[in-house]
Amino acid sequence: MRRWRGRFAQAGRPGIKDRQRCGRPASFTPLQAAEVKASACRLPVESEVPLSRWSCPELAREAARRGIAPFMSASTVRRWLAQDALKPPSGHRESARGG
Repeated sequence: MRRWRGRFAQAGRPGIKDRQRCGRPASFTPLQAAEVKASACRLPVESEVPLSRWSCPELAREAARRGIAPFMSASTVRRWLAQDALKPPSGHRESARGG
């Protein structure tokens, strides 16, 4: 709290704004994630993809094909879908790990 008070005393309100943090910047925008999630909610046939069900690797390839992102891993797609409790429509497991 002392640090925040000191910043406020020196710079006023702008002094208490969050400062840039260390770490790697995000690789994808929230819009890109939303577009992939929206694709997962549609059937592949609607995108003219000859599949009956989406898998995370296929969704990643579709994102690249549609120009959402030049490359995206299946694990990124899986993580995004899990954040919103979404699953690509499927009747079988993607892998033995439950992917």
